[in-house]
Amino acid sequence: MKSSPIVITANNFRVAQSSETPEGTDDGWLVVAEDEHTFDLLKVVGQEESLGISELAPGTYNQASMDIVSVVITRGGEQVEAAGPSTSFPRSPTASTTAPS
Repeated sequence: MKSSPIVITANNFRVAQSSETPEGTDDGWLVVAEDEHTFDLLKVVGQEESLGISELAPGTYNQASMDIVSVVITRGGEQVEAAGPSTSFPRSPTASTTAPS
């Protein structure tokens, strides 16, 4: 069975770097791309895609987030715009960067 496209348009892509402070954990959000990007969610699962170029300080980034502009699902050949409770999609992977050598 062929999967139907789920086309997402999003902008304001952010990552959070967690750092320990005497008061606890401080998550600092950094914008890595502001422009709108449109992609088929089912085609990018498990793939890496560059959404922009941003220099990040070495460290561990434990969350990513984006603002959803629209979601269009194709069902039976008809495109339907989906609605949801939130326009922001947080995700909690952990990624690390290292200083350039």
